[in-house]
Amino acid sequence: MKIIVKNEENRFSLKDITINDKKIDTEKEYSILLTDTTKSILKKINPKCAIEQIGDTTLSSAWIAAMSNGQQPSAPEDYIEVEK
Repeated sequence: MKIIVKNEENRFSLKDITINDKKIDTEKEYSILLTDTTKSILKKINPKCAIEQIGDTTLSSAWIAAMSNGQQPSAPEDYIEVEK
């Protein structure tokens, strides 16, 4: 997943989100792991988005649980692109 932001005079705005260089399918559900800071920013950008809170867990235990269920991370890529 890549987040494309635009730098506008010391302020960033979200331009697009892509997965494997394709626009996201708005009808599809995606699972991502978020930090508390990222979660609060996402809720400000899109207050209607549904965020499921995983119980008392760490990032590493969430990765282990996901991968033990057969889920695999996407291939690595630059995950933030800043346009001017």
